[in-house]
Amino acid sequence: MVEVVKSCTACQAVTPYNQRNPIQTYPTSTCPLECLDVDYAGPFPDGKYCFIMVDDFSKFPFVKKVPSTNFKQLKPVLDETFALFGLPKELKSDNGPPFNGYELKEYLSSLNVKYHLITPRWPEANGRTERFVKTFKKALLCATINSNNPDAEIQEFNYRSTPHSTTNCPPYQIMFNREINNFLPTLKNKTFHEYNPQTDIDNRRKQNERPNRKRRTFEHRLQLGQKVLCKQQKKNSLTPLFDPDPYTITRITGSQIEARRGEKVIVRNSSFFKPHHSAQSPRPEYHPSTSLAPSRSSQSEQTRAPFPTTPPRSTAPTTTPLRQDNTEDKVNSPPNQSVETPTGRRPQRDRSPPSKLRDYLVEI
Repeated sequence: MVEVVKSCTACQAVTPYNQRNPIQTYPTSTCPLECLDVDYAGPFPDGKYCFIMVDDFSKFPFVKKVPSTNFKQLKPVLDETFALFGLPKELKSDNGPPFNGYELKEYLSSLNVKYHLITPRWPEANGRTERFVKTFKKALLCATINSNNPDAEIQEFNYRSTPHSTTNCPPYQIMFNREINNFLPTLKNKTFHEYNPQTDIDNRRKQNERPNRKRRTFEHRLQLGQKVLCKQQKKNSLTPLFDPDPYTITRITGSQIEARRGEKVIVRNSSFFKPHHSAQSPRPEYHPSTSLAPSRSSQSEQTRAPFPTTPPRSTAPTTTPLRQDNTEDKVNSPPNQSVETPTGRRPQRDRSPPSKLRDYLVEI
């Protein structure tokens, strides 16, 4: 019965399944501009966007305002950045429409730059850029409140000269191997503190411990060829949480799962899937003749049968002593040992008049 209930596809499609892989602490790049994480911020009230690039090694950000997200407006920004700082080895972005174009892939391929697309619908894989976009929007909002010209006010956003929370060094210092000169009063250090990559890894590992503990994360147990259900976008109040048509896992890369159903192939994070339980054996068919309920004939026989039943009398001859008064021979039958069961009595509550009538004579 338990297996039959677990194999109900409708119940599995509407039941939540909370599984998240722990946040992994991967080593960063080995030098500046080896890998760039890119994303867009906006649109803003003027209809423009901000194209953001963050260096994976130094956390140094590049911000450029563009009128739209198409490749014609993006190509001059990339040409200018690559001409000033050199070509990166890898460019990482999400699967949004601005980065799915054929022109961008051909442009990076012509420059021998590896293009890495993260897991669809999982922005945490590009968390470094997403976190900077949040910080940048907060600074831009404060600049808009304090000044009528936020573009000029945002220049005082000294993110590049502020020590990072994981590296303990300013991004500018790691990027150019020297201290930055700005209008902020600072003390000149006699000794130059060199950047230690292990410090970044240790600090990021400590930061990941708290969300992993809070979310109660654990590694997924999905396997190749396993039937799974995938979360789907909720369109209305009657849309189930999971797609009731199961997929089959075809590839597993860490927490990235590729599943197929017919000609459709999807790539999602492991938290989007839940195992699909199918019935191990077919359900038994119902036959009225083999029902567990007793028939009328059996019920009548049960009512006619005495309880408790006495064993049948033996046909073998028995020798019993005769009475002295020469009466008829009778077989001594055992006495009737019926035990009277006490009849249960329901408890009764004590009935008494209310306390407010104590000073009165009341006839009950």
